[in-house]
Amino acid sequence: MNDTAHRAVAIVGVGAVLPDAPNAPAFWNNIKNKRYSIYDVPSDRWRLDDYYDPDPAAPDKSYSKIGGWVQGFEFDWKRFRIPPRVAAAMDQSQQWAVTIAAEALADYGYPDRP
Repeated sequence: MNDTAHRAVAIVGVGAVLPDAPNAPAFWNNIKNKRYSIYDVPSDRWRLDDYYDPDPAAPDKSYSKIGGWVQGFEFDWKRFRIPPRVAAAMDQSQQWAVTIAAEALADYGYPDRP
């Protein structure tokens, strides 16, 4: 067995799904344009009354009403040949991971590059 603990790793592609940026180029554009992507908690994310307390010491509560929220993301399950029932059962973070990985591979040049 080869010792792989000290093998170099090259980061050769990038992908992203971020607040106000559905992909890495949009994120870079936001940085260049100094876009601020922190907002109040959207009403469809969680009920503020259930989780917010201005007291930082309040147990099981958040004392912040702001955050970075990915909105408007639509998972293209057909692109990845994922059956509809499987796609419907996927957590949104899993959908993001698949989308981001595909973007990073495409950014690298896959499948045209070895």
